[in-house]
Amino acid sequence: MLFWLNHVGLTTLHLVEPNALAWGLFLELLVLSFLLTGRFRHTLRQNAKLRIRQLRQRNDMGARLIAAQEEEREHLARELHDALGPNLMALHMAWQGQAIRDALAAFPEAAAAARQTELLLRHLRDEVRTLSHALLPAEPGLGGLSDSIAHLGELLNLYGHPTVRTYCDAQLDTIPQNLQMSAYRIAAELLNNAVRHARASEVNVQLLRHPTSLEVLVEDNGKGFESSTAGNGIGLRGVRARADYLGGQVHIESSSTGTSIMVWLPC
Repeated sequence: MLFWLNHVGLTTLHLVEPNALAWGLFLELLVLSFLLTGRFRHTLRQNAKLRIRQLRQRNDMGARLIAAQEEEREHLARELHDALGPNLMALHMAWQGQAIRDALAAFPEAAAAARQTELLLRHLRDEVRTLSHALLPAEPGLGGLSDSIAHLGELLNLYGHPTVRTYCDAQLDTIPQNLQMSAYRIAAELLNNAVRHARASEVNVQLLRHPTSLEVLVEDNGKGFESSTAGNGIGLRGVRARADYLGGQVHIESSSTGTSIMVWLPC
């Protein structure tokens, strides 16, 4: 090819004795390729640093958001427990007072309405107590995750229906405190959904410790729900958001015979 190009006068390049121009062009291309390669690698490093910085900023924002949510939950729980709870208790006791009973005895037709009112007051009192405990688990050093889950199950069993059973693996209280809090929030939300909406007779809650992960499993024998609507509720959206932030996964199986929700969290 070089012979024919030289023969027709298009080039004067010879492999044996190349001229200075050819060498100059070759060296120029070589230097240019090195410069472009270096620039490309520098750009890749800068992009990688930028992505790492963005991930760190997102994680910091997520951590601050969760901390703010925890503070707000604690404030709300204490308000429910310390303010609203005693007032409802006092109202319930006043409704059971002798004056109210004497007045109702004088008007037998009001007895049915009075009975419904008393049941509603008792229900509201129990609801406030349950919500306050669901929002505010046991403090660190006072039982931790295992006792908090067991206590929440016992509290919900006071209603008598559905029956709540809990199981926690040993050594759950040795995992990091922030993971314990997240696991409690997830379990409490899923348990609350099952008790309120599933129309189940039995709900089982399990927290299982694996070598590199924590599994939260909530199962019920209720009516189930359509898979197309899974995750549309506020509670399940919150569970998914918390699991995503921690790098975990949520798996939902639901049918007319019950629902099983498994949340996997790395630890």
